[in-house]
Amino acid sequence: MKKQFFLLAVLFVCAGAQARGTITLTNGAYYIDTLEHLMVGPGTWYTRARMTQQGGGSYPINVFITQIDRTNPYISFEAVLGRDTIVGTETPTKMAQRHSTTGHHLFTGINADFFTTSSTSIAEGSDCVQWGRPSGGVFVNKEIATLQSNKRQSFVIDGQGVPYLGSFGRHMYAVANNDTMTIYNINYSRYKGKLTLFNHFNGKHTSAVTAGTEVTCQLKPGETWGVNKDMHFVVTKVAQDNGGALIPADGIVLSGQGAMATRLNNLQVNDEVVVNLDLTCGGVEGLDIAMGVGGPDATKYAQMLRNGQVVKDSVWN
Repeated sequence: MKKQFFLLAVLFVCAGAQARGTITLTNGAYYIDTLEHLMVGPGTWYTRARMTQQGGGSYPINVFITQIDRTNPYISFEAVLGRDTIVGTETPTKMAQRHSTTGHHLFTGINADFFTTSSTSIAEGSDCVQWGRPSGGVFVNKEIATLQSNKRQSFVIDGQGVPYLGSFGRHMYAVANNDTMTIYNINYSRYKGKLTLFNHFNGKHTSAVTAGTEVTCQLKPGETWGVNKDMHFVVTKVAQDNGGALIPADGIVLSGQGAMATRLNNLQVNDEVVVNLDLTCGGVEGLDIAMGVGGPDATKYAQMLRNGQVVKDSVWN
């Protein structure tokens, strides 16, 4: 946040007496009791409610809502990864404390997406457990941390603070010496004949453990991270028959085996590589995505709201 703000104790006083209403879901009618409704920050209200099925039946449903005025000049949105990598877990409270500084206070948030809780072969050629790996697309400060199945929806914020929701379409590629190579994965398993891009969100090293070619590239001076734009890099190292390359904090590693390794072998130190991560979100092209978190499988679950209207064509109803 660009400006510092102060929260007064009076803001944390409940706004009124408990309110009750009713709502009908697919399995019956529920009483809704509003237990808290208070201001928790600039332009931000928090509501806690409990839904109890009429006549008994199911367990109570606890509902937590944060209503935010995104046009408030003191408000910005931030995506944070546990331990600042795609592997590992951390509570939202600790993540907020770790990223809060003077004039930059994370005061409300949600534990977004879903994450790996069992063994998976993310590290090529092994069955390592990567606890906490996000299931959907995550963007932090205009860098992609992970971008997985096209079926999953994501919630993203552009550089002007405007939110978008939807599944991704992708056309990601790297160009070097007039050779255009499709980027198949980001910080994920390396498949034979396909190109994987690794950055610092993967950790200190790439996840490739079998022999291939890994090309280390630094972002050129004056260049900035982003999607839907050309990013210019310079090759600093070409390692053949290699895996687990060190990932620079301000660069990437292009990794491939088989036919893709043969193409990467044509690169030399000081060659220029142009990378473009061309993405659409919900069909919208050319977005300047600044922050983003993953969501559910779009083939199974619809959005709860679409263009301001409650969605009723899915289990969310």
